[in-house]
Amino acid sequence: MAMLREKIDFLLKSDGVLGSAILAKALEIGITQLYNNAIAEAYLEGGFSRETAIAELGKEKVKELDYAIESIEKDVAWGLQGEA
Repeated sequence: MAMLREKIDFLLKSDGVLGSAILAKALEIGITQLYNNAIAEAYLEGGFSRETAIAELGKEKVKELDYAIESIEKDVAWGLQGEA
């Protein structure tokens, strides 16, 4: 796998933009990803309504999160069947 410096050099050559533009874009992408992760976590913990999560993350991502929750709940229920 390419090292960070090699990746930056490749982007500089292929895009023909300044290094500061690449770093600004990388920061934007990184912050956006961190923000989306925090919104998803808050939704899963009940801190955001489904409507708010859809507005921030999109309907497909919220569907994926809902599916994950349902799957975990089913697995836990199945696992606890023999403990009653």
